[in-house]
Amino acid sequence: MTRQYRAAAGRTRNAEGKAAGLRTRGARTVTDLVPGRPRIDLVPAVERYFALVQRTVDVNRRLTVRWAQALGYEGLAKAELSDQLAKRELPKTGNVDALIERLVEADSK
Repeated sequence: MTRQYRAAAGRTRNAEGKAAGLRTRGARTVTDLVPGRPRIDLVPAVERYFALVQRTVDVNRRLTVRWAQALGYEGLAKAELSDQLAKRELPKTGNVDALIERLVEADSK
């Protein structure tokens, strides 16, 4: 049964490739018919796109790391969190979430 699925997937992939090739050739043919078509440099747009993607990845990475660090403090009592903050000479007032946030912030520095 797996062989049949693999064969069908392969045929589908080949058909998709052929269709994409036909669309590309068709688009080139149509654009070749337009005289004096403007040449557009897409490189700057592509570079901006990938810069945006990279910034998004960086932001998601920072958020994920902070979340993972915060999980390390989950389940600790307020007194335990306060003790850890006192050892680092950080303010130890506030609710549990504020204490965890302060510890995570200190860990990331």
